[in-house]
Amino acid sequence: MQAWGDGDATGGASLTKLYYRCLLFLIFLAGASIRLYRIGDQVVLDDEWHALNAVQYHDFGWIFTHFGGSNHSIPLALLYELQYPLTGLNEILLRWPMLMAGCAILLILPYMLRHWLSRPERLVLAALLAISPFLIYYSRFARPYSVLVVLESGALLLAWHWWKSNQLRYGVGWVLLATISAWFNTPALMVVTAPFVWFGLLATLRAMRVRDWTGLKKLAAIGIAMLVLLAALLGPALVTQPGAITRKVGRHFIDWDTLPWALSLASGSGRVWVFVSMGLLSLLGLRVLLRRDKEFTRYMLATGLSAVLILIVTGAAFSVHGNVFLRYIIGLLPFFLSCAAVGLVHATVQIVHRTGLPVAMNSVTLVIAMVVLVVAGPIPDWPLRNNQFVTHQNYHFHYNWERNRYRLWMDTWYQAEPFYEEIAAMHDEGEAVIVEAPWFLESYANPINLQQEVHHQRVLIGFINGVCAGPLYGELTTGQPGMKFRNFVYLQELLDGTRTADYLVLRHRGMPEKTREIEMDFNKCEQAVRARFGEPWRESEFALVFRIAQPG
Repeated sequence: MQAWGDGDATGGASLTKLYYRCLLFLIFLAGASIRLYRIGDQVVLDDEWHALNAVQYHDFGWIFTHFGGSNHSIPLALLYELQYPLTGLNEILLRWPMLMAGCAILLILPYMLRHWLSRPERLVLAALLAISPFLIYYSRFARPYSVLVVLESGALLLAWHWWKSNQLRYGVGWVLLATISAWFNTPALMVVTAPFVWFGLLATLRAMRVRDWTGLKKLAAIGIAMLVLLAALLGPALVTQPGAITRKVGRHFIDWDTLPWALSLASGSGRVWVFVSMGLLSLLGLRVLLRRDKEFTRYMLATGLSAVLILIVTGAAFSVHGNVFLRYIIGLLPFFLSCAAVGLVHATVQIVHRTGLPVAMNSVTLVIAMVVLVVAGPIPDWPLRNNQFVTHQNYHFHYNWERNRYRLWMDTWYQAEPFYEEIAAMHDEGEAVIVEAPWFLESYANPINLQQEVHHQRVLIGFINGVCAGPLYGELTTGQPGMKFRNFVYLQELLDGTRTADYLVLRHRGMPEKTREIEMDFNKCEQAVRARFGEPWRESEFALVFRIAQPG
């Protein structure tokens, strides 16, 4: 790889198209691999249940006309409702749209930015996207944010092309992507409508200066078209639940920790020196891009700042948390990484050129930088091989373990019981199957990941409805043949021998006091299990442990 002139936005002859495509394909394979790795083993957790509950309790009409109690993503829930009778639902079928979007962005975004970034810069961008822990997480999680990365960034670029070219197709594309983004997740409007601020300012200045009202008329036409389509898609739900959006405004305003926290998540590390360095590189990249294309760079800068300012002023629910703040503006993350990529390539070229090092050091330095980012980030702390709960907020709320409130909170009330160490000593890793029943789907009340870090065995979630409880939140009700989740099992199936496992942990205590109570008859559950499997193998203050598959 040759030394690259960063003023060359076409890539020049220094990096051939074939070489570029081969390297991009390798980056794509690496990024796709970590997104797909053991995805079927990951237990459906937290907000992944929003759309799943909408499907198991409601029909097409209800889903289309309601945001739901937890604002399920309407089009995602409709897709699952369509899938259910055709293919059924399981861990992969629930997550496939996000997986596809998370992998596709590795190729789509470098292509969309080909007019502004050189080939080496696009390769570095693809690498940053591939190893971004935040994007990896949402590519593996059944919420629409990974899809929004594609839709929102595409909407912003189409808006720019429309403004500069006056071509109707770009305007139509902006309207479609913007409204679909808002349909997937209403707060996306903060990002996809932000171009109106910059374009409106430019059009107003022109109208005042030369009495040319064309720009304002164009914007009005786009705005009306967007409102009409938004009314068609979101209107029914807004009529049914008029307070679903307004109740999330003015709830939480940022504090001094929010922006550094969001920057650390965007940079992929909780280490101050890493995210400060990434921030400085992005500023350097912004300076390079301003020299390269001042108009476009000013547009992206103004649009990004407008979206961030809108988010800050509106005080959207939970935006005080850096992870939620970044999630609200996730469509801007690729542009932050683009600036960092440009800055990194520029810095590398300058260092190699001024020190007289061999040209090959360009490539070596960039590879080292990617390795350092991975090692300094949270990925090495994800026990991927024997962890079915990598989407647990213990790993994603904050990349600095000392400031991760989930981890700190859980340390105050839970330590894995000794019997998990006994199980680990009796079995090789992944050899035994442990059923945990009942459970909480919320990360803040769910220590199963900590237990698995001790015993290293496979875990199934046991549903108790039908044995000692009625329909429960966080469980799939019986009699739904389309629900084919491999990580869920009904207690009744264990009792009648339809399914088997090695251990059953029947838990009656050990959850934090502030969590909701599980409406169950524990005595009835205990009697049924004792009648089938005999006396508990181990008993603690919090749980009874039964050996289902007896040794020998």
